[in-house]
Amino acid sequence: MMWSRITPWRGVVASALDRCPDAIITGVEITGPAHDPSVDVAAGWLSSALHVTVTRHTAEDTPRADNGAPIDLLVLASNLGDITVEVVDAQTVRVAVPNRPDTFVALEARTDADCLAEELRHLDPDATYGRALAGLEHVQVG
Repeated sequence: MMWSRITPWRGVVASALDRCPDAIITGVEITGPAHDPSVDVAAGWLSSALHVTVTRHTAEDTPRADNGAPIDLLVLASNLGDITVEVVDAQTVRVAVPNRPDTFVALEARTDADCLAEELRHLDPDATYGRALAGLEHVQVG
């Protein structure tokens, strides 16, 4: 369920990258609580999808039960400048893209029931999740 927990966040990241179609991603840094496996699988997904090494940083372990984004900060280094997705508060992330105004996206925490329902809709093998797990070998701890 750690994978379905970050589905909305992954959509925000994909949207941020869509706003910079000419960006060449050269490195990724991701920050989140040490105890949250969603951060690790997100790092694996980014490594697999972008074919770069991802550095995983640990943030303070704070209660995040009401937060829709388990990842505190994502920095995608590119030839155009940094693309960032950063938690602002318990329901909001800020997306910063070079040469564009910042955008703010509402993300609510997903309940276990929501995550389970998503998983049960897809009973076949999840190739993207499989690639995310394989991508973990290219994640460095910073």
